[in-house]
Amino acid sequence: MKRALVILSLILAALIILSCGKKQTPEHVLKSYEKLKSELGQDAIGESIKKLEDFGKMNRSYKIADVVSEEIKKLREKIDGRFHFAKELARSGEFEQAEKILKDLAQYFPDTEDGKLAKKDLQFDFYMFKAQTLTMKRQLDEAEQIIKELLEKDISSDQKEIAERLLDSISISKQATEQSRLANMKSFCANLRILLEMYYNENGSYPAHLSLDSLKLGDQSTTERAREYLSAIESYTTSNNHFSFIAVSKDGKTRLRVTQDGIKGETGETK
Repeated sequence: MKRALVILSLILAALIILSCGKKQTPEHVLKSYEKLKSELGQDAIGESIKKLEDFGKMNRSYKIADVVSEEIKKLREKIDGRFHFAKELARSGEFEQAEKILKDLAQYFPDTEDGKLAKKDLQFDFYMFKAQTLTMKRQLDEAEQIIKELLEKDISSDQKEIAERLLDSISISKQATEQSRLANMKSFCANLRILLEMYYNENGSYPAHLSLDSLKLGDQSTTERAREYLSAIESYTTSNNHFSFIAVSKDGKTRLRVTQDGIKGETGETK
């Protein structure tokens, strides 16, 4: 017992001597430390600790090493509760920041409660919640991509079933949205036909030019609706009592031929 105490005393004495023997920190090392601190991410505590540890090891003979150790200690005290903080961010729609915190916890603190919860959450729940939120906000393409990536991961059969159901719901919503957009586009084109006929009746001819940038038919609301539903008005031609142009949808996927006789799709079917 006495021998053990003696050994422990010698070790402590050695540590004290080593600490006291540390050299003054050179100016260039101090500047490097300040630069490092300014670059540390607030959302990546684990990554920050790793960088500080590496810096401390490289400069362990200088007094700055003690400062680095204290900084690392302060950062470690912030780990507890980080998982809940990340989840609150996700609930507020701050998914990018939340994901960064969760990944940092899972990678650098896998043995802590927060780290274990983060790893489990990233396997399924986080991305499912994100996709559900984006679906509710009608950001359907992004939500669909998240679910497709989730289905490529190693998840349980129950989780796959849940993901597939959401993917079905997203698909239905996208179809409904597309039908609504097409209906609005056709309605506007029909209104534009009427305005062109009114212009012809008043002036004896159709406008010489017609494009999205030079639309001078109707009132301000007509221009606003044109930019809401269309990305372009192309191939406008007119001769005698005939006119023709192609209306291009906002996403560029739908093109409708509009003439004095009606509205036709690419198949030529009258709409």
